[in-house]
This record gives sequence, structure tokens and C-alpha cells, in this order.
Amino acid sequence: MDSVRVHAISHITGGGFYENVPRMLQDGFTAVIEKDKCFKKPIFDLIAKEGNIPERDMYNTFNMGTGLVIAVDATRRTRRADPATGRGAGCNHWPDQVRRERRGAGMKRIVVLVSGGGTNLQALLDAQDRGEIPGGQITCVIASKPGVYALERAAAHGIPGKVLERKAYPDAHAYSAAMRDLLLAEQADLVVYAGFLTILDEQVVDAFPGKMMNIHPALIPSFCGKGYYGLHVHEAVLQSGVKLTGATVHFVTADCDAGPIIAQKAVPVLEGDTPEVLQRRVMEQCEWQLLPQAVALFCQDKIQITGNKTRILD
Repeated sequence: MDSVRVHAISHITGGGFYENVPRMLQDGFTAVIEKDKCFKKPIFDLIAKEGNIPERDMYNTFNMGTGLVIAVDATRRTRRADPATGRGAGCNHWPDQVRRERRGAGMKRIVVLVSGGGTNLQALLDAQDRGEIPGGQITCVIASKPGVYALERAAAHGIPGKVLERKAYPDAHAYSAAMRDLLLAEQADLVVYAGFLTILDEQVVDAFPGKMMNIHPALIPSFCGKGYYGLHVHEAVLQSGVKLTGATVHFVTADCDAGPIIAQKAVPVLEGDTPEVLQRRVMEQCEWQLLPQAVALFCQDKIQITGNKTRILD
């Protein structure tokens, strides 16, 4: 029997792939799981269907039929496991399923700012897992208050989470200075507001010109600016009687929601909509699609800023 050098082993128990695989990786590495090449027992499809459980939550809870992940040299590839038994591949089966990728030169460091549940952060994490953000890597998540669920989402992906609590600072100026220093320490190439509800002043903007972007739940220049956040936006939309709303990704400037627009997408406002129903439609059909796309464009150097306008390069 041929010998093979084993670099790392991960026992896939509670926490599934998302929590267990990162534990076997050194700093500066991540793993890409090619799900279509993994053996998955039919019982997990039944659990997902009957329990109405999202795919990501399944892989974050169960091993999906894969009890062990072994990292070996990419050259040590052999046959796949027998689909009927899941056996026969041996430890050198796994290079087809797990690639270790170095966050090397040229990879932009993305720092995400959050204040709550982190649904937009999750959209970014999922896009990153699918390989849809080439040239960039989320390296840190910073929350404006402790205990928010967004930090748990980051931890599940092995991404460091930090808290810079707003109420620990006497005013916005002091908080902005602290945030600027933290972002500089993180060597951020791109700062993404993903449901971050604290306005930062020019100290941060001046330190990261053209390197900060925000997702706003309306079609700027409508329903934006001070006081327009969360459900307040959708309440205003419904009260106005407009027939279309949507989301906007824009660069952050010193003026609230006034930076160059990167991308927009519209959805209809329907008869009988409540603020909550409309918010969900905007998130699912606009925000969760636009933000990862905009981040990917930035990481590939495909956004050109001229004045207060942007141009998407081929």
C-alpha cells in the first residue's frame, strides 16, 4: 500500500463542516468543500425537507454522511468512495473535496461592520463559500455591540469577531477615531457596512477613501439619509404610495447615503404589503444579491469612481 503524508485531520461532529474543518487549518488558510463530490446519505435530504431546514444550517449542524476530513497533498488523488457504501477511497480521497488555499498576495482584506443579526453578512459568507468573491477574503467582523448574532455567523466560519461598543465612547467623534484605528490595525482593503447602524465621521472616511461601501434598503436618492434605516425605510415607502422600491449599494462618504452608487435593484410594492413583508422581499431579492456582487467587483478592481459616479469595467 502506498504511503501518504497527512497534513491535518478533522472529525466532523456537532457543528458540521463550518465549525470543525477550520479547526484543522493553520492561520492564513481556508477550505473549499465541493459538495457534489461528497457522499451524502439520503436521510439528510429527508431531514432538510421535513424540517424545512436551509442547506447551510444542515452543513452547520450535521456531518451529512462525512465523518472525517483528511487533508493530504493535492497530488495524492485516488478513486472516489463507492456511492453505495461510502467506502473505498481511503484518506487520499479527500483532496478532491477539500482544497487548502492560502490568502496570498493580491487578496484584498475585507472587514465587515455589523450591528444585529447579520443577514447581509451571511449573504457575503455564502458567496465567499461558493467562490463568488475572487480576489478578496473576509478577515474580520466588527460589531457595534456585544452578543449580536452576526458574531456567531462569523465564528461559524472561523472568522475573528470583535466588538467596538458604541456606548463605551462619549461621542461619535471618539467612536469614529477608535474605529479608524481598529480598521487600520486590521489592514482593511475594503470596509463593508452590513446592517451597521452607527454613522462614522470623516476620520474613517478620510482614512479609507473609496474603500468603504454600504447597502441601503431603498433606491437612493429616495428614502435615505438620517433616520432612514431598518423598518423605518419600508414604513416610509408604504406611506408614500410609490410602486417600486429596492436596494442600493454605494460607497460611503462623509454625507449619509450620498456616496457614488455602485448597484441598484428594484422590486414591486404590492397591495397588502406590511413593512415586514416588504423588508423581506427587498432583502431576499435585492440586498442579498447586490452586496456580494458589489464586493466581488471591488475585489477584482472593476469599479472606477469619477466624481460622484461609478463605472463598472469589463
